[in-house]
Amino acid sequence: MENIIKIFTYINRFLMITMFILFLTIYLGFCMEFVLGLFHMGSSLVLALLWEKLDETARRHLLKYWTLLFLYIFSYLIIIHFELLEDNQVSILFGVVVIPMSLALYYSFILENLKKRML
Repeated sequence: MENIIKIFTYINRFLMITMFILFLTIYLGFCMEFVLGLFHMGSSLVLALLWEKLDETARRHLLKYWTLLFLYIFSYLIIIHFELLEDNQVSILFGVVVIPMSLALYYSFILENLKKRML
């Protein structure tokens, strides 16, 4: 399990740094943000398979992450379906950049703490 956490942490660091650099071009940054989100969802599902080996704090953080992720995806789908998103740049910025990046930073925090506790 320690090796999996280390690998996930190093991949996450690489993807986060790459994404921040690519945000200089904006479009490539958004593409990388999507790749990062897929990695986070996939690795969090792998951590779900290791649920019994995780301590209580890690479990609580993962549950919070999954809850926030579900709420974000559900809200985004509702907003798109009912066309509730105005042509407001602030709304678009929050929906496409700020909220997903907050989720990514929170998941990075979870991985870093898991790695720290494993050592």
